[in-house]
Amino acid sequence: MPGSTRELFDAFPDPSPALVPIGPAQLDRVDDALHYGWAWHRHHYAFRKGDRIRILDAGCGTGLSTLGLARLNPGAAVVGVDASPVSLGLARQRAEAVRVAGLEFVEHDLDTPLPPALGTFDFVVARGLLGTADDPSPILATLARALDPRGLLLATFPSAAGRMPARQLVRALDAIVPAGAAVADRAEAGLDLLGSLRPDHPIRRFDASRHGPNGPNLEAFVATYLNDRETDWTLEAALGAVEASGLRCLYVADRGAWRPDRVFGPAIPGRLRDLVAGLDEPDLARLKDALDITIHPDSYTLYACPAAYEPPTPAWPEDLGPDALDRLVPHATGLATPFHVVADPSADRGRATYRTANGALGELEARSDRALRLVDGVRTVGTIEVEIGEGAEPEPPEARRTRWLDLANLGFVILEAPDPRQNVDCIHLGRVEDRLDCACPRRWVRGCEVHGHCTIATVGPADPKSAAYGQALGRIGISSTIACDHCADYSPEG
Repeated sequence: MPGSTRELFDAFPDPSPALVPIGPAQLDRVDDALHYGWAWHRHHYAFRKGDRIRILDAGCGTGLSTLGLARLNPGAAVVGVDASPVSLGLARQRAEAVRVAGLEFVEHDLDTPLPPALGTFDFVVARGLLGTADDPSPILATLARALDPRGLLLATFPSAAGRMPARQLVRALDAIVPAGAAVADRAEAGLDLLGSLRPDHPIRRFDASRHGPNGPNLEAFVATYLNDRETDWTLEAALGAVEASGLRCLYVADRGAWRPDRVFGPAIPGRLRDLVAGLDEPDLARLKDALDITIHPDSYTLYACPAAYEPPTPAWPEDLGPDALDRLVPHATGLATPFHVVADPSADRGRATYRTANGALGELEARSDRALRLVDGVRTVGTIEVEIGEGAEPEPPEARRTRWLDLANLGFVILEAPDPRQNVDCIHLGRVEDRLDCACPRRWVRGCEVHGHCTIATVGPADPKSAAYGQALGRIGISSTIACDHCADYSPEG
């Protein structure tokens, strides 16, 4: 990290206690992008690895994102790394205030390789880091080396187009504040300048999207506008930097809803539809960014994995009808928890209130609420439906299908689509421990009360899956499993 940047963050840590006070309430709002399973799920890959994942928060600042990672990924080992000792001191205070387990903070400049003792990580998060570097290439190379061979990277890059209003404010500030003025003096003048602009001015609209209608305080103004070394990026440059580090971009997360109707007219030629439908994720992101820059207000959020890794994509049934739906296994993502509000019981409308991981409140109708409370990663949708249907009014199959897909689309559950050969069960099976990375991505290793660990079917030495099987066992530290169909309680009907 450049010395001037480190001095800035020592003087104005981000986020500072003045911006987000240290205490139990500091985690009231957590970004759901920090959930490992949900990040994979957005790439249509329901990856689950139990509770032993390792997470690196690169450039963790005062630790708010590190705490969020620990909260959203219970049981994970989370390491926050930053070059500022002042920021790390505040990070440790934040951790102490909420007593989150599994946290470690390390002082280290990410311009240099990580200490080998830290090992590799399943999930590496670098938000607000790469824009502050003179050259992000060494940092990206360091993060790529820190990734597990099938790990996931989340990285953000300041958007040149989206942050143009911020740069315009800085240019105006440079014109009225003498060169060499202290950062605090520049910030105070900048706050006066910002507050004096018309409410409908583009700079004011940009700031409202970041800080709300009341605007920023001094620390937030410094973090947003006065990091003079921050580099703005185009999407093409960000994709190129990721690929040059030996990683492959999986997708670019839209920060706002992609609205084709704001771009295209009603008559779209069929050949154009075919061309768009055939785009891979990075090219689709390029198209969206070229036609509608509003989906990336201030930064690009890229997800990537090692270039040699091809994440298996679930083979979803072509027609997800009632029978196919019954076979799916839902897993709770941890992105929503029941939130009980004081209300007049007589006004109960048969709905339950939930708080999502990012702090928003929402309602679920009673049947979805009952289903979500029964999700344990073991029972199938069909099993859960039998339980919630007892004594209830009959529900049309299409309504049930819509209800479960809504739960998945909201991010409340991940619906696993098992291979038909895996539609078996055993009453002793526990949670999924790991997956076999092979042509059958739904093959799993699960805990078992009787056998220790089970797979759905035996994997022999000549089986093409044997290599993936050995790797999976190595990842969870066991030597062998037994097939479920060896168990007297095995049921081929699931």
